[in-house]
Amino acid sequence: MLAICIMASINAQTVSTPNKQKLTQFSLRGGVDNATKSNFSSYVNGKLKGFNLGASVDKYWDWYGLGLDIDFMKNKKPLLNDTLGLNALIFASGFTKSQYASTVSNQTDLTRIFIGLGPSAKLQTKNNKFVAELNLRGGITVTKGSSIQHGTSCIDPLIPLAIANDVNRNGDATGLPTTYGTFFHKAYDNKILGTIKGQVRLNYYVTNKVAINLSSYYMYYFGSGSLYNYLDWKQGFATSTPYKSTGPTFALTKLSSIGFNIGVSVGMFANNINTKAKSIKNNIAILVKDELTGQPIKNVIVTIAGDAGKLYTANTDATGMANIKNIPVGAYSVNGTANEIPTNTQTLNIVNGEKNITVTLVHNDPRFTVVGKAVNLNSKKGESDVAVTLKNQSKGSVKMATSQAGTGEFSFQIDNSTDYELVGKKASYISNIEKISTKGLTRSQTLYVELELGVEEVVKGKSILLNKIYYDIDKANITEDASTDLAKLTQFLTDNPSFKIEVDSHTDSRGTDEYNLKLSQQRAESVISFLTKKGINPANLIAKGFGESKLVNACVNGANCTEEQHQQNRRTEFKLISE
Repeated sequence: MLAICIMASINAQTVSTPNKQKLTQFSLRGGVDNATKSNFSSYVNGKLKGFNLGASVDKYWDWYGLGLDIDFMKNKKPLLNDTLGLNALIFASGFTKSQYASTVSNQTDLTRIFIGLGPSAKLQTKNNKFVAELNLRGGITVTKGSSIQHGTSCIDPLIPLAIANDVNRNGDATGLPTTYGTFFHKAYDNKILGTIKGQVRLNYYVTNKVAINLSSYYMYYFGSGSLYNYLDWKQGFATSTPYKSTGPTFALTKLSSIGFNIGVSVGMFANNINTKAKSIKNNIAILVKDELTGQPIKNVIVTIAGDAGKLYTANTDATGMANIKNIPVGAYSVNGTANEIPTNTQTLNIVNGEKNITVTLVHNDPRFTVVGKAVNLNSKKGESDVAVTLKNQSKGSVKMATSQAGTGEFSFQIDNSTDYELVGKKASYISNIEKISTKGLTRSQTLYVELELGVEEVVKGKSILLNKIYYDIDKANITEDASTDLAKLTQFLTDNPSFKIEVDSHTDSRGTDEYNLKLSQQRAESVISFLTKKGINPANLIAKGFGESKLVNACVNGANCTEEQHQQNRRTEFKLISE
């Protein structure tokens, strides 16, 4: 069933391509069959080699169909393994030749006739030279033979009591003889078994109608349990208990088989192969442009619809192009859709002889398109599964999108003359807050607004730098309007209300150590005060000032450094204490 689904999926990706023709196929085959009697005694060879002859007919309406199989299989007799000298051990364990009158083994061949009906699936090349098939069949098998008996005239007086005890423990022994020898297995007497068969077949058509084929199959037989018994001579020989006083053991063996065949197939396709192939030469290139700016538009879903209901679809790439190949002759309509707004529709009439056809579609969306990318600030790669929120600053309305796996991309449609704010959300990640404005822009100038939204994973004990927090000179007062990183920290703690953080503040080396330590503590506490006013639980906030004790460069007291180098040391960081 899984293989049928896979073949269906492959075919669905090229729906209505002409190589999916109706097909009626007859097949003859022959090869080897290996039957296996599982749960069998190690005293007997349960691998039975044989041969298979079969015939089948399959009717396909498209990639799917229905088939009938008939198989005849014959396998060798099961043989008793006497590589350890079983008979000699039996006599050495207490039996006389008169008590163990016969050591001759009697076996029969295994024969089966299977009839089954079930679904078929095919996948074929465009020129129909190769046809791969998956067949599932359910039916019945008439099964005969595979019996084995060895030394059945063993009639020691102690045996009946041992048999009785063993039957009480192991179930019904009806049908077995009243005398028991080394081994007895009645097997099958024209028994009808429910059967399932799975088969894979590959056909190569040497002409338009005749193919050679290779196939393999597996068959499982329901209700194939068949009772056998044996005397455990190893137990008797390995102990002081004489073999002739050892009770029999009962068990059920089950049947399955696999096989490999070679054969010939005769197929009748509904359409002429050569004529059909001539009509499959048309490639359609579709270009989608913005009506106002003339810019190409990517990710437009383009559809070609035929009069007979055939559909072909594709997505435009970064150049605004979509290519659909092998379109048969006929009349078609071509259109596309982007951001739930349709393009115009073009009609197309394809005739034989045309190979490459180009169609141009125009799209008119009065809105701007924001194409963004969530970027991991540590790996510099796209971050997937970031919930991106776009807030209209004028109306207060909110839109949501999720960054794509692999690329981290997301997109929105936004209005003109409007200010927006973008922020991302992902568990244990802190996101930048980006602002977008379409004020002063016109659709005749630009179609896309592109940006990167930085996100960074917050790990326990790891310090994260808050670059954009600005204080008045030599003071702890925060210039809130310019401190955008405070807004992103507030958003992070709002999204993760149970997180407990430590805010660390640092100064440069200028000034006394005591003054810098005091100033840094006051600045850290100013951040805590800001967060508390924004509704963050103060119990989750710790302020620590480190003064100039943790410089990030060599700008120590008295060093000749630039203002930019000193600025690197004047920083505020935070780290996660507990979640």
